[in-house]
Amino acid sequence: MTESESINITIPVNQRLEKRLKEVAKISKKSEQELILEALENHLKQFPPSQNCYDLAKDLGILGVAEDLPSDLSNFRNYKTL
Repeated sequence: MTESESINITIPVNQRLEKRLKEVAKISKKSEQELILEALENHLKQFPPSQNCYDLAKDLGILGVAEDLPSDLSNFRNYKTL
């Protein structure tokens, strides 16, 4: 599924929340769906996406820190082992 594709999610809401959602939608001239999506996106921004090991190492600056070595060890098969 691509980011542009969407799925439908059904959630139960109590009457108070439904009434408030309708009021805010009317005042803001936005659909209820727009308001719910905005709220969900804003809430999820609080939680950074998970990173893989490569991205973490890159962020820490520990990639490419070896010194005094050939740029590509695969071309130097007889190079001393570390």
